[in-house]
Amino acid sequence: ATLAGSAEYYTGSDDVAIDYVFNGTWADIHAAQDLYYSGFYGVGAWTHNEDEVKALAAIVNTEARIHGYSTQAPESLVTKAEPSVAGDILGQMQDLNYERSFGIYNANADRDYPEMALLGKKLTTIPGASTWMFSTLTGIISDNLSLSQSQIVLDKGGNTYEDVSGIDMIRNGTMASGEFIDVMHGSDDLHSRTQTEVFRQLVVKANGGSKVSLSDQGVQELVATVESQIRISIGNDFILENLETTDAGGGVVVIPGYEIEVGLVSDLPANIRAQRQAPDIRFQAVLASAIHKVIVR
Repeated sequence: ATLAGSAEYYTGSDDVAIDYVFNGTWADIHAAQDLYYSGFYGVGAWTHNEDEVKALAAIVNTEARIHGYSTQAPESLVTKAEPSVAGDILGQMQDLNYERSFGIYNANADRDYPEMALLGKKLTTIPGASTWMFSTLTGIISDNLSLSQSQIVLDKGGNTYEDVSGIDMIRNGTMASGEFIDVMHGSDDLHSRTQTEVFRQLVVKANGGSKVSLSDQGVQELVATVESQIRISIGNDFILENLETTDAGGGVVVIPGYEIEVGLVSDLPANIRAQRQAPDIRFQAVLASAIHKVIVR
C-alpha cells in the first residue's frame, strides 16, 4: 500500500506498516477456510506456538487431510521424557499418536517453515507413488546434526532436514505416530477416488434412465468400480499387483496383492434392504512400500 504524505502512517518512504490483530484462533481460521473451500488436503499454519499447533493437529487428525508443522526448540534435541516436557512439541505429538501430523526439526524453522516446502513439493506428486524421505527442499537451509541429535528427533517420530553425504534431505518422512507420510497420502487418495467413482456410477445410471439394481449382479458392477480404483493404485506403485510367497514345500507361489470381499444381497437384513443399501464391499491389499535402507555385504 502507498499512502505518501499520510502523517499517521508515513515512514519516510511509500511503504506503510499496519499492525493487524486477529482475536480468533487457528481453529477458527481452519473452519472458515473449510467453509469457503473444502477441497484442500495439506494443512499448515504460520505459527509454532505449542498450544496452537496441538489445537490445529487435533482438528486435522479427525479429517481426511494431513498436517505439517516444524520446530527449532532446543528441547527437540534432548532425549524424550515421559511424559514429554513443555517445549518438546515432537514428543508431545508422538504421545498423542497422531497419524496425520508430521513435524520437522530445523534450526531456522521459525523463519523458513520447512513443513510448507515439503508439502509444496510432495503434494504435487502422484499420491503414494513417492516416498517423502530423501526430499531436497527449495529455500531451506539444512542442519548439521550429530548422529545422536538426529536419532533423538527420529525416535520422537519427528523428521530432520540434514546434510547427508553432501545431500540436503528429509529424514525419515513419517507422521508423529511413526506411519510413513506417503502411506497416508496414498491411502487417502485411494479412499477418495473409490468414494467418488462409486457415487458417480450411481448418478450416471440414474440419469441415463436405469439403475444399479439391488442384486448380486448389480453389486458386482460396484465391485468392478472398486477394483478399477485399486488397479489405479497398483499403476501408481502404491499397491502390489502380485505377492510372492512360499508353500508348505518351499516352492514359490504367486498370489494377488489384493482381495475384495462382498456379501450376498439375500443375506442382508430386511431393514437394510428397505433402505436400498448394498452389502458392504471390503478389500485388503499389500502396500508396495519403498526402500529407505540398503545393506550390501
